[in-house]
Amino acid sequence: MSITDSYRFVPYTIKGSVVAASDQRPLEKVYVSAVMGEEEALTDKNGNFELHTWQHLPITVQVVHADFVSEKVVLTDVSEKQVFRLRKK
Repeated sequence: MSITDSYRFVPYTIKGSVVAASDQRPLEKVYVSAVMGEEEALTDKNGNFELHTWQHLPITVQVVHADFVSEKVVLTDVSEKQVFRLRKK
């Protein structure tokens, strides 16, 4: 790892959406957070979120909603939009 890798001055932006696995319906008010940090976001009425983090890749993201089974996902590439599909409890 070089000095420039150690001192990132621009955060990663993780963009994505959360949908119900059963019918692909967008899920509102889903809590999306970086496990090893304080970065967090809530999905909007269309299930979309944007999370900014200073952490280095890979980043573990937790996706939580009271009515659905929570997920932890390890992201190694954040250049593409992420889609999380949650199963009903």
